[in-house]
Order: sequence, then C-alpha cells, then structure tokens
Amino acid sequence: GSSNNKTPVLFMKIHSDVWGPTPVPTPDGAKYFVTFINEITRMVWVSLLKHKGEVFNAFEELYNTIKIVYRREV
Repeated sequence: GSSNNKTPVLFMKIHSDVWGPTPVPTPDGAKYFVTFINEITRMVWVSLLKHKGEVFNAFEELYNTIKIVYRREV
C-alpha cells in the first residue's frame, strides 16, 4: 500500500540498521555491517565495520559520496 509518510525529496530520509558481531570476521577483520536505505528509491548501501562504533564514519562517507555524485547538499 501507499504511505503518506514518504518524503518526496531524494535522500531526505535514509534508514539504517547495524548487524553483528559475526562469529567469523571477514579477511579484513570486519565483524559488523551497516545498511543505509534510501526511502524513495530503496537503493541500499552496505558498509563493513571492524567495530560497531564506526557507524557514524560510514554514514559520513555515504553523505560525502552523495554530495559528490549528485552534486547537492542533503
């Protein structure tokens, strides 16, 4: 069904979720991952993390990528 809570502005609302720790880390030592989902497009970005405290850094990296790729402030 449709939702009246969806925003019409691209990247206005991004949902996130953190998973981990995994019992078996990646070869680089990542034990967590965070997903960021654009509400409008449902585009998903995944970042692997060695520590749960790296979530904000992963979001900053996504934010800066959006600014460069889409040439806009979000």
